[in-house]
Amino acid sequence: MRIHGWVTHPETDEQGYFRRSDDCVVRLQLSDIVTVELTSSDLPAIIFSLEMEAVADGWSITWDSSYGCEGRVVAGALRLVVEPGLPD
Repeated sequence: MRIHGWVTHPETDEQGYFRRSDDCVVRLQLSDIVTVELTSSDLPAIIFSLEMEAVADGWSITWDSSYGCEGRVVAGALRLVVEPGLPD
């Protein structure tokens, strides 16, 4: 799973958009996937909240969305990779 994240600032630019900085891509590298539960196939989605929790089978990743797909994935192993900058 790839997630584009950034910091939003309260100031706006000349066009009235909030300024953002510190773009990064967070990759959740999952292996030994046990369960995949999705509410729809609407991807990409805007993540409202994301939780990662250690469970008996490995890791449970659950997210709520303000737009698009919500879901839950259970995997035996999880690795996080943070890459600075905009996504490709």
